[in-house]
Amino acid sequence: MNATRSAVSVSSAAATTTGWPGATRIDHGAPVGYAHTEAGALQAATNYDALEGGDLVTDPEAYRAAYQAIVAPAWSSQGADQVERVLADAAPLIAAAHSGRTVQRRDVALSSHVSSFSPSAAEVTIWSGVISGIDGVVPPTLATYTAHYALVWLGDWKVSGDHDAP
Repeated sequence: MNATRSAVSVSSAAATTTGWPGATRIDHGAPVGYAHTEAGALQAATNYDALEGGDLVTDPEAYRAAYQAIVAPAWSSQGADQVERVLADAAPLIAAAHSGRTVQRRDVALSSHVSSFSPSAAEVTIWSGVISGIDGVVPPTLATYTAHYALVWLGDWKVSGDHDAP
């Protein structure tokens, strides 16, 4: 997976090991294993956002498995519905990748904010840009959006709700 990593600064060995700031391991292609802190919640949300907007979407089965690794069990069915919407929107990218074209899709976190934090839950807002294109077919385009993540602590930060806003 080559999704652009977040701009969150960390100096941990975890970022060197996993390629994702704050994550200590990879589970089904998803960065997981964050600190039980406000900074850990911010890193988790930022990385989850990059994962959702990255080029893993061109492999639907891998994308579904990665998403299941980051969601709380109570939000699994709503998250699965959202994943299917993302995959439907990415159908042209998926088709191009499967026909041998080089597809690029990167999510870049431009700004982030923790709006609430407790040891059991956090709310994080991320303003991002997704750059995507297909070599020789579709020039790179940029779409910006604001994503709101609700996270719960279940031995790691897990998504318990998210939505995009204009």
